Amino acid sequence: MNLDYFPFTQNTGAFNMAADEYLVINKRPSLRLYGWGPPCLSLGYHQSSRDIDHDVLKSNGIEITRRPTGGKAVLHWMDLTYSLIVPEAYFSGTIKQSYEEIALILLDFFKTLGLEAEIFRQSVPRNSSPICFEAAGWFEISVHGKKIIGNAQARKHGMVLQQGTIPYEVNYELMRKAFRIKELSSATLALRDLSSTDQKPEKGAQIFHECIKNYFDLKEKKWEAEELDAIEDIIKKKYALDDWIFHK
Repeated sequence: MNLDYFPFTQNTGAFNMAADEYLVINKRPSLRLYGWGPPCLSLGYHQSSRDIDHDVLKSNGIEITRRPTGGKAVLHWMDLTYSLIVPEAYFSGTIKQSYEEIALILLDFFKTLGLEAEIFRQSVPRNSSPICFEAAGWFEISVHGKKIIGNAQARKHGMVLQQGTIPYEVNYELMRKAFRIKELSSATLALRDLSSTDQKPEKGAQIFHECIKNYFDLKEKKWEAEELDAIEDIIKKKYALDDWIFHK
């Protein structure tokens, strides 16, 4: 399958979410790789905004957005995030099987990094933590038994949007305060916890790009002015509004 490929850039949380929605609305099979600047906390679509301390985030200059995909909250400090957008017909099986197909691609990426990564292939008990990386689901990736990437899907306009975040560095103290938690569980993990090298999302994006070329034909794209105008319009009408961010 051919995908429009948008190389790694740092964007606001609102832009990142609106850009994905723009591509879904226009039914454009795409891959975006991006970071979050300034740092941002993203809530899952169904998640309550009461899970987070708004004052702590505001005082530390952390934006808040709400994803169109499900799952739990992610504090995007120094991350590599991907958004994969393909027609629903691309996957022949169930939703769960589509997660597995994408997990196999992600597994290649982590193994290229030299990590002993595995796929969760069993049901994992749900927990009450509001933090994405403290709860593992079917077909997520683990290293040494700890979740190393958070993934979530949404389906709309006949398209599948899967968003996934790989934390390169975690601000554990800020995360603890933002979620009003005395102690984080040992499940929370970042790539820099696994390597003494100076891991950076920009370099990871290059490796991710090389890995995914084995599965899709990528055509590099840049946003046109009219596309950026359309994305800005989505931001103004949705992702910049408290009615969207704090509606739950």
